Amino acid sequence: MHYFIVSFTYKNSALEVRESLDLSSEDHHLNFLQPLADHHAFDELMLCNTCNRIEIIALVKDEDLAKELIYTHLAKRSSQTEKFLQDQADIYHNEAAIHHLFSVAASLDSLVVGETQIVGQLKDALRFAQKSDFCKRGLEKALQCAFKCAAEIRTSTNISAKPVSIASIAVLKAKDEFGSLEGLNALVIGSGDMSRIACQHLLNHGTAVTLINRSMEKALAIKAELDDKIKVEPFENLDFLLNENELLFSATSSKEPIITQNMIVDQAYNRVWLDLAVPRDIGVINDEDIEVIRVDDLEDIAKSNMELRNNEARSSYAIVGSKTKAFFEGLQDNEIEPLIKDMYIKAFEAVALETQRATTKGFIPKELEQEAQKMGTQIMKRFLHSISNNMREVSQTKSAEHIMSSLSYLLDIDETPQINIIDKNDEKGV
Repeated sequence: MHYFIVSFTYKNSALEVRESLDLSSEDHHLNFLQPLADHHAFDELMLCNTCNRIEIIALVKDEDLAKELIYTHLAKRSSQTEKFLQDQADIYHNEAAIHHLFSVAASLDSLVVGETQIVGQLKDALRFAQKSDFCKRGLEKALQCAFKCAAEIRTSTNISAKPVSIASIAVLKAKDEFGSLEGLNALVIGSGDMSRIACQHLLNHGTAVTLINRSMEKALAIKAELDDKIKVEPFENLDFLLNENELLFSATSSKEPIITQNMIVDQAYNRVWLDLAVPRDIGVINDEDIEVIRVDDLEDIAKSNMELRNNEARSSYAIVGSKTKAFFEGLQDNEIEPLIKDMYIKAFEAVALETQRATTKGFIPKELEQEAQKMGTQIMKRFLHSISNNMREVSQTKSAEHIMSSLSYLLDIDETPQINIIDKNDEKGV
């Protein structure tokens, strides 16, 4: 089995491409993953889809076939050709895949370095994959290690000091456009984390906030959580409200634009609209008094954030590197220990069988059978101790997979259990 990731992000794919590949709804998620999960090329897989990335994370038997199938299914669901998708995507194998996964979880690969939303998004993706039976122990272990790595980076570095997000960066962008947000009116559309964070930051800047969402209940929950000053309006008032506010922030899960050119009414003031959704909430707008800022337009501010955090990022990547190495050492230990266990079991079975045979034939007095078996067991422990140590050492080399396969053949073991029940200290004997 091989860890394998196909990655489309803001770094390698334009917003239009990520829009065409959007699989964020549960139905799209399921319809994309199911045929792949049913194919013999895949052992496990999951999908993380955010505004800035689409990560297809898998354990595969055949990397080339798995990659071909992913591109084929993505092409069917989008307007892109397989060749185009191949040119866009970044591919990660085994150690590189785990290193990338840990970096993503730690938000080192995010548009806004240090943001904390990505961990929650990965956890949601893992839960969906587990619920749909696409993901078992292999990916779960990798994700749990990724979460631990991210937690260690947050506690041992300042990478997430004064945490920022796409929404907070968007508010800063709006502030740059107006000079000050105090006293301005802002319409926020949506009820997810992006909208909640945007509301909070706008309130902090002294902006009057109106919030709308298709679910009035969710909008009222944000008002109750943040500030009673937030005004909540029905979603049906969108046409009117978007023409009554200088600022607009939109972050919904709509598959089609909810704001279009024909909804615009001319006003005597300039407006700034920030579209934080993928696919876009705001269609093509041709109005010189309205500036539309989309997710990818925030990259310059995000880069400034990255420069401020460069030293912390270097320390963080060192942690990612060491955790990646430890992860694979742990995997190899998990594979070699069952082999060692079975080797000991076979040796002890041989001692018991030969002791019984010797007693039956009269070579050993019956009253000494137990002592003879103890002596034989101790001899085998002493003999196998150095062999076991050598097996563990070789399991950490690049040729470990082939060597362990050969050991399985030599020991006549078809399948090795995934747990270790032999205490390493017990091999030393007395």
